[in-house]
Amino acid sequence: MITEHQIREMSGADRGAWIDALNEDESEILHCPVTRRCILAFVSLVKMLLAEEIPTEYRLKFLQWLERRDDWWCSPRIIAVIEPQCLRCAQSVSVDCDQDGKERISVRWVSVMSAAPQITNADVSAFLCAHCIPRGYAYSLVLISLTKHLLTQEMPAKERLEFLEHLEPSSEDRLWLTPEMVSAIEPMCEKGLAISWEAMKLGKESLDVLAEHFPTFAVLNRSLLTALKLRRS
Repeated sequence: MITEHQIREMSGADRGAWIDALNEDESEILHCPVTRRCILAFVSLVKMLLAEEIPTEYRLKFLQWLERRDDWWCSPRIIAVIEPQCLRCAQSVSVDCDQDGKERISVRWVSVMSAAPQITNADVSAFLCAHCIPRGYAYSLVLISLTKHLLTQEMPAKERLEFLEHLEPSSEDRLWLTPEMVSAIEPMCEKGLAISWEAMKLGKESLDVLAEHFPTFAVLNRSLLTALKLRRS
């Protein structure tokens, strides 16, 4: 099995070749946002705890936590197929106490849940080059991510509807952009937002700037790269 140190020592081209050689499951793990991996790991941990003898009060809280999982990507069907965590994985988490003295589960270290190495700008650039990704594809995905961020803010219903319409691919975009790609893209983070605002100040050149800095956006938001892997050929 390849180690994180070996991956860091690779050149950008070698990393790109390694990423392309991953099987479907490995690629899915690599490009899955860390938050999702953590939540799925916690679901597995909670199921392990529910299999043990625990106070009724705690059992009820754990069951309520599973019931409240309403993330669009973490459906009841997905939760149902997750197996209870094994002892080795359970040893990577601990029960701490917060300032109020209430017990809470916290991750002692995240490497078990996010073993996939961090990608770099060079990795993304190598992927774009290897797959001949047009600049238009790149800035379109960045704009979708920006739109999703804006939709998390409070706004008039009319403006929200307009933004939602922007997420619907045009007839031309449908040649490569699928609904699955749009769904896979996560909202832009604050760092990405700051870069976007600076790019927008350049007027007509802004789209080229967004495309040029796509590797940076993808490092900040790995779902952009995930979406590209789902594109129509």
